[in-house]
Parts: sequence; structure tokens; C-alpha cells
Amino acid sequence: MPTALKPSLRFFSRPSEHRTAFSPMTMGIAIAWTLFAIYFVVAAVSLSHVATIGAMIFFVVCAYGVYMAFLTYDWTQENSKRFEVFIHGDLLGLSSFEGNNTVGSYEQIALDKVETVEYFEPRDSSTLMLRALDKTLEIPLWAFSESDEKQIVNYIRMRGVEFLGNPADIAAA
Repeated sequence: MPTALKPSLRFFSRPSEHRTAFSPMTMGIAIAWTLFAIYFVVAAVSLSHVATIGAMIFFVVCAYGVYMAFLTYDWTQENSKRFEVFIHGDLLGLSSFEGNNTVGSYEQIALDKVETVEYFEPRDSSTLMLRALDKTLEIPLWAFSESDEKQIVNYIRMRGVEFLGNPADIAAA
């Protein structure tokens, strides 16, 4: 088939505040930081009353704070990423951008060389892992709308690629 006649599709990820599980995760992190503040006050008070137990509590609370800092940083970095999926005939490409940067990374894979596609659930972390002999491409479906997920999965399925996992729940349109 000539290149000009091959179907060409382009999908853009949703903004971070509209992605699946954004609100529950935001609330969870806010509650965890509130608890950290309460624990920190309790640890400071116990440190002034009973030095050994207070020191242990203070150390645990500080470790919890460090963990929460890393968790919050990782979560904000992941949510600031933007993704674009390009499908042009038998080529499937994924562009990733950090924040508002216009320069990012680009990976592509030929669908005729893909041996298997692994589908990972649940919806808030669904991912397609396309595996060829020499390359693996991971598509973060969680960042796209449900209709985009369906179109991406159906397009790959139309190419006759074997799926591991059950994307039937999103592919039924």
C-alpha cells in the first residue's frame, strides 16, 4: 500500500487535572501531608518530655516526611508529562514531553514487527507494552481518554497482533 493511502492518526494525552485518579491521589497526598504535620507536632512535644522515645518518634516522622517528599515529587513529575501517540500505517510512535517543554523524546515501533502486546489494567494505570524482537514500546493509556484508548487498541488489534491480557472491556465500542 502506498504511503499516501495509509491511515494516519494522532492522539494527545489529557491535561493532568483531567486524568484518571488525579483527584483521589491529590486528596490522598494532601491528607498524608496533614498527618505529617500532626505527627511532627506530636513528635516535637514527646521529644521534650521523654527524650529516648521522643527521639525515636521524631526519627520515624522525619523518615515519613522524606518518603512523602519523594512520593509527591515523583507524582508531580509523572503528572506533568504530556504524551502524543502517532499512528501512520504500520508505524506507531510515542512522544513524551516534560511539562511545557516542546522538545521531548520520541520512540516508534513497526506494528508488523510486533510479536505481542501486553495490556495491563486497571484503568487508572492501564498500559500497552508492545514487544518486538529488538524493541519494546510502552504506551501509557492512563494518560489518554477512553475513546482514544479504544481507538489505539482497535487499530493495533486490526493489524492482527496477539494481545496478552484482556483489553476487551475498553475495545468494545
